[in-house]
Amino acid sequence: MKQTLLLFFISIVSFGQIDEENISLLTSTENNPKIEEIQVQLYSEISEEYENQGKEIYEFDAAGNQVRWEYHTWNNENNDYVPDSKTISMYDENNRLIQESSYSWSITEEDFIKVEEESVSYDEFGRFIELNTYNYDTEEESEFFTKAVFIYDGYFIENYTAYVKSPGIVDEFTEYERGLTYTQGENNTTTVEIEAREDLTSPWELFSKRIIQFDVNYNLILEEFYEFNNGIYGAVDKEKYVYDLTTNKLLEYYDFTTTSEGDAFTENQKFLYTYDGNMTNEITYYWDSDEEDYILSSKLKVVKNNSNQIIEKENANWNTTNSEYEPINRWVYTYENGYVTSVNTFQGIPFGFHSESTYTPMVEEGVLIERVESFQLLTDEPENRYKYIYNFPELNIENQTAKATEISIFPNPTTTNFTINNAKGSSIEIYNSLGQKVFNQKVISEMQNFQVIHLKNGLYFAKIQKEKNLKSIPILIQK
Repeated sequence: MKQTLLLFFISIVSFGQIDEENISLLTSTENNPKIEEIQVQLYSEISEEYENQGKEIYEFDAAGNQVRWEYHTWNNENNDYVPDSKTISMYDENNRLIQESSYSWSITEEDFIKVEEESVSYDEFGRFIELNTYNYDTEEESEFFTKAVFIYDGYFIENYTAYVKSPGIVDEFTEYERGLTYTQGENNTTTVEIEAREDLTSPWELFSKRIIQFDVNYNLILEEFYEFNNGIYGAVDKEKYVYDLTTNKLLEYYDFTTTSEGDAFTENQKFLYTYDGNMTNEITYYWDSDEEDYILSSKLKVVKNNSNQIIEKENANWNTTNSEYEPINRWVYTYENGYVTSVNTFQGIPFGFHSESTYTPMVEEGVLIERVESFQLLTDEPENRYKYIYNFPELNIENQTAKATEISIFPNPTTTNFTINNAKGSSIEIYNSLGQKVFNQKVISEMQNFQVIHLKNGLYFAKIQKEKNLKSIPILIQK
């Protein structure tokens, strides 16, 4: 039982199963109509035709929130699609995710069976005040519930308690984890201690401690995590960040490891970031304990176009003998009408290996209808040839025109950055699941990109204030 919820590290489950790269390939702008169905086909060398593999079904509410996702596999024997899994999502009037349920298809029941569910309640500031989870073990046919309740003092949590329930074992919600102390220190530093129980009949014991610090812009700049064992706190994880307080861009990131005794942190790696227009360089150093200094290791260069699409990436190792970078990987992206059409990959020193992924989009009146994808080495025939067929809802021109002027954030989910559209002259604040402000910037252009590489995986809330209008948009970060 002594396994903490670690609610400070919670990541709400993703909205869909399609991966981030495919999301960027499916739509070129936020104003494209939403996808209802994606049919996936794989080219067969035997039949020399594309054959069905599966399909994904999407449903969106009037605000554009995805409320249903289903995946169906293709059954060759029945010559039909067979349900596999499903996710149902619910949102409140502020378009905040309040419940997400996952289902698996049961052959015996011939229906979807709920296996997981998460639901949240918010206060007037958009912070979690209660989080509920549900898990169903299909093999054991057992249910497991957890509940966490939060009480705040200003921006910071004052009290946190977690409960557990499992019918037939623990029939009522029973405490098994709680926040013991919350200490507000200098320079926006907070120390949190958590205590838990080995099982529901055991006494309370110290379990973990977390120290966090923010800069004046509410960027997380220090995070330390400890576990309590044998009467002392042992070091587990530490990360440190440095930001440009004017642009809010990440300049330095430090990753620490622990000593062999586990009683202290020691240097491990550091990353330096430089920016030049649409180009970003990530320079990596490793810690040399003999030299007692950081040693240059590698560099990753990323170049984007004005639409925030990656057009080139290059990874290079530092050669200490020649004192120069030696490229080992390079990716070149090409686009047409906003859709990626090819990704060329080069590897080796010098580049001796070359492969190409091609994406052939079929676009009608600016809408993606079909895409054929293939991968091949430079000298080989194409392989892994997939075809994606998209079915869109009927276009509502009046609605699309209205959406074109709405404030929007994309991509969402995102990894390290996002673009805000139609928000010039506004201010944007981002809050984490604890209600702490972790980002604050002015929007000075109609389409402006922001870096959020410092934020951990999870669900955040962007509040955009433009004149007297306030808009709240959930942002999911998945790295």
